[in-house]
Formats: sequence, C-alpha cells, structure tokens
Amino acid sequence: MPLPNLIIAGPPKTGTTSLFDWLAAHPEVCGSSKKETYYFYEHSEMESPFPNFKKDGWDGYKKYFTDCKGEPIRMEASPGYIYSKLAADKLGTLPALKAVMVMRNTADRMFSEYQFNRYKTKKFSGSFAEYLGFDGADFEGEKYEECNLSPFIHMWLEHIPKENFRIISFEDMKNDPQGLMKRLCDFLSIDTNFYESFGFEKKNETFGIRNSRIHQFALKVHRSTPRFLQRLITPAYYFINKESIPPISDEEVRQKEALSHKMMQAEAELLEQFGHLYL
Repeated sequence: MPLPNLIIAGPPKTGTTSLFDWLAAHPEVCGSSKKETYYFYEHSEMESPFPNFKKDGWDGYKKYFTDCKGEPIRMEASPGYIYSKLAADKLGTLPALKAVMVMRNTADRMFSEYQFNRYKTKKFSGSFAEYLGFDGADFEGEKYEECNLSPFIHMWLEHIPKENFRIISFEDMKNDPQGLMKRLCDFLSIDTNFYESFGFEKKNETFGIRNSRIHQFALKVHRSTPRFLQRLITPAYYFINKESIPPISDEEVRQKEALSHKMMQAEAELLEQFGHLYL
C-alpha cells in the first residue's frame, strides 16, 4: 500500500489548503483522504484519541492513502508539520520524499492565525498582543518563537536533500497561481498543461462563527467526513453559522507593525539562506 512522496508542511495560514486542493485536482496526484491528518503533529491537543504515529505507527498512516490508484504523486498537508521534529524524523525516511513549505510575511500570517483561532475555531479569546506574548515593548512565548522559521527549515533539511525541498511564496500563490503551479509541476515531474485553464479557488479563509458549540461539533465531524461530502455540506454549514469578523483596530495595527519591525532581520536572513530553494 503506497505512502506519500510529497508533504506540504505549512506553517498555518499560508494557503496550504488551497495548494492541497489545486494539486489534488491534478490527475497525476492523489491527496490523502483527509488533508490535515495531524498524524505526526507533536503539539496538537487533537493527538488523542485521533490516529497518530505514536499510537498507530505506519499502518495507521497508510489508511489515508487507500484511495490512491497508482498516481505518481501521493501527498498530505498538515499545517504545523514544519515545527514537528517527529514529522521531519519519520517522514524524512520515506523513499524519494519531496517537501514543500509555504512562506508568508510574518506579521500578516500571525495576525491571520490569531483571527482564525479567535473568531473561527474559538480556541483563543484574548487579544493579538496576548496571542503573541507582546508586553508593549517585546515579544515572548511559543507563538513568537514560531515566527522565526529558519531553525525549523534547517531541521527539515537534516532529513530531506535540498534537491527534494522547495519553498513557495504565499504572494506568488495569490498573484500568479498558474505560473506557480506550473513550476511546482516541473518540480514534481507531472504535466504542467493541466493548469492552463484551471480555476484557482481560495480555501480556508478566516471568518467568524456565530455558535462555538455547533462549530466544535462540526470540527469533530469534519475530521471523519470524506472530502467529497465536505464539499457538499460545507456551504450549507457556513450559511447557518458564519459571521463577519471585526475590522482590524488601531492597536492591532500598531502590534502588527511592531512584530514586522522585530522580524525584519530574521526574514531577510531566511531569504538569504534559503532563497535558492524558492520555486
């Protein structure tokens, strides 16, 4: 039974859902039965009782690819894998594995992640400053540590050869999806012509939720629902339980600017170190 030879490893709020769906539509690509398996995700509170490597091993992971029928590319995408040493250690042992990371401006990404957890999943109820551990002068805490991606990319490159590792720009996904996907097809050695007339629909955009209890139930059901049923059910669910989120406040603008200034050097160093790996 096949295992994946392509991993899309996040981080969160960089467009991995859209990228997964665009690739999964290609006839030479088979996506996992669940886009976000979290199977090797060390920090997820969802790790148990859901299937995971520590509990279910490789046999449990193979079950996500039983629908694959010989396609040359088999893939999975779980936001947060970029931070997971377990994911890098274990997935890096798969033969000829290729990995793709999607990068986005840090301040924009972290604010989008904050809004997602504040208004959509309802996993966080505080301010943007509290989310990032910002005291008005500096930042601290796990979320801030996740802003600097360079150590995590180095961690993955210890397990995957550079020729099998690529970085994608979120801005390229937004501004030139066709050109990006053709370059990605070249990297994966699959037909680029498929994307000549492809409709590039965006997925997993952040919005508010009216009833958090209904949404928590929906999240549980979502993880055990096949993707084709998700496509049918999701629009009706959003109609019932979706609401707009508040506009960004002046204080949040200042906090984003502070984070952007703080990360300026780290982002420049990341581009200098890994610019040659960008598609």
